[in-house]
Amino acid sequence: MSQNVVEIADLYYKYPDGTPALNGINLTIKEGESIAIVGHNGAGKSTMLKHLNGILIGHGKIHIAGLPLNKKNLRTIRNYVGMVFQNPDDQLFCPTVYDDVAFGLINMEMEEQEIRKRVKKTLEHVGLQGFEKRAAHHLSFGQKKRVALATILSMLPKLLVFDEPTSNLDPRNEKAFLDLVKSLPSTKIIVSHDLPILFQLCERFIVISGGKIVEDTTRDNFIVNKKLIKEHGLDYEFKCAYCEHFHNSPT
Repeated sequence: MSQNVVEIADLYYKYPDGTPALNGINLTIKEGESIAIVGHNGAGKSTMLKHLNGILIGHGKIHIAGLPLNKKNLRTIRNYVGMVFQNPDDQLFCPTVYDDVAFGLINMEMEEQEIRKRVKKTLEHVGLQGFEKRAAHHLSFGQKKRVALATILSMLPKLLVFDEPTSNLDPRNEKAFLDLVKSLPSTKIIVSHDLPILFQLCERFIVISGGKIVEDTTRDNFIVNKKLIKEHGLDYEFKCAYCEHFHNSPT
């Protein structure tokens, strides 16, 4: 029987100026699921995700892998929840790739021999073996994305959260990163406006609007619900129409 990796009950949050951001989120995510979180900019997607590891604290109950999110469990839960940011430069700040990937393991007070072993294995997993002594700021954007992912994977998280995982990647690097994400067995939450990417990665779609979950459905049901897609700013028909027009235009 699958464990519930995420349980959110009646989650409310207001910004410091009093503006409501979350208005009663209820969500359960089981182990091994790949979840797409979609909606307009400002719908509350990022605000909800920041509650999963205690970056933000609202009113409601949150359990991660069975642990209640509170001060006592916060350190453990932050090891359970790995967030991969849209911009890898937000995660990479150490002198070398090795130091970046080892940083979380050092904070977990892991023995040095195990750290070396874990870093080596993780860099091999993301296709960056031999990059240990390189400086991350000298790498390509696609390589930085993989290092950022390695910093999270090294800690063996129970939940991976991706914010626009393929943004700013060229097609070749986008496919490589997409294949890497697909290969990961962890429970995954992916926030993106790129429906073709989400259709490849996710089986379940959560639509958020006005700080509420307005739809929780399967990929197959979401794909055919044109009204839902248009209402929440995810309609790409104009791009498809242009491609068709360009293809059919006389040369």
